[in-house]
Amino acid sequence: MKILSALLVFSFLFFNIAFAKRRRVSHFQRKHTIILNTQNLFNYYNLEDSEKSSAKINLSYAYNSGNFEVQPYLETDLVQANKKFKINTMLLGLNLHFNFIENRRGKRWVPYALLGANYVRTAERLNLFGAETGAGFKYFLTSRLAMNPEVVYRRTFVKKPALPDWKIITNINFRYYF
Repeated sequence: MKILSALLVFSFLFFNIAFAKRRRVSHFQRKHTIILNTQNLFNYYNLEDSEKSSAKINLSYAYNSGNFEVQPYLETDLVQANKKFKINTMLLGLNLHFNFIENRRGKRWVPYALLGANYVRTAERLNLFGAETGAGFKYFLTSRLAMNPEVVYRRTFVKKPALPDWKIITNINFRYYF
């Protein structure tokens, strides 16, 4: 599974770098972004039971508008037991990014802060709500492809004390602008 994930990331990067245009264009002239979250691809791990394993899948899209970016996303935690997949948790979220620098021609670094909200549905059919805050930066490898490390503090408002109510998440995303 890790080898397939690594091949997917490598092919995504190679295709975009190999066919990049020489002409530099402002990145914010491109309004749409698809986001590939590598932390979730490489986070495939075995659970206590040797027959079970778990993986996270994150689908993200972003709409750019000047210094602001709206990013809805869907994150699921899949558990595999006896060759069957089951969704353990599902998280729907919406983040708002504020870019400190409007990326003009020739700029490669774009630092940002984010603020967001999310909805979590667990396997026990609990409905939870949460909030996120964080920061990161976008480093443009080409005019369309950016690498995006970020740190996010996620707080979930829980009713049961047995569940964790906060966590710090580190992500390295790859963004494709079109």
